[in-house]
Amino acid sequence: MSRNHFIISLLLGIGFIAGCESVDTSAMKKSLAPLFQRKPIAETEEEHRRAFQKDRDSKDLNWLLANRIDAGMTVKQVGGVIGESGSRVYQDSWVKNQGGNYRSTDEVWKWQAARNGQAIYLVFREGKLVNYDPSKFHEEEWD
Repeated sequence: MSRNHFIISLLLGIGFIAGCESVDTSAMKKSLAPLFQRKPIAETEEEHRRAFQKDRDSKDLNWLLANRIDAGMTVKQVGGVIGESGSRVYQDSWVKNQGGNYRSTDEVWKWQAARNGQAIYLVFREGKLVNYDPSKFHEEEWD
C-alpha cells in the first residue's frame, strides 16, 4: 500500500470511528495534496548534491548545509552529504579565534569553493561537528 493510500485509509477509518456517515474522498485528497507533492528528502538531497558537484552553485551547497548537515556528524558523514571529501586545515587559528567555543585540539576541515568562491570551514571535536548552526545557511524559499 502506498503512503498516500495508507493516509487516506487512515483518515477514512478515523471518520468511520467518529461516526461520519459519508466522507468526500475527492475533497480529502485535494486538501491533502500538498503533503504528497513534496519530493522525499533523500531525493531532494541527491539532486542538490549532484547539482553542486556539476555546477558548483552555492545555493545547492547551502541547501545541503541547511537541511542535511547537523552538529555531531563525523567528517566522513559531512563529506558524504556534500559529495566530496574535505581537507584538513592545519593552520586553523584564524578560524578558532573568530569566536565560538573552540579548543586548541579542535580540527578545522575545509570543503572546496562553490563557483562564487564560497568555501566551507567546519570545526570538529573528537571527530564530531561542533558549534554548527544550520540556520545560518537557510534561505527564505527552497525548491
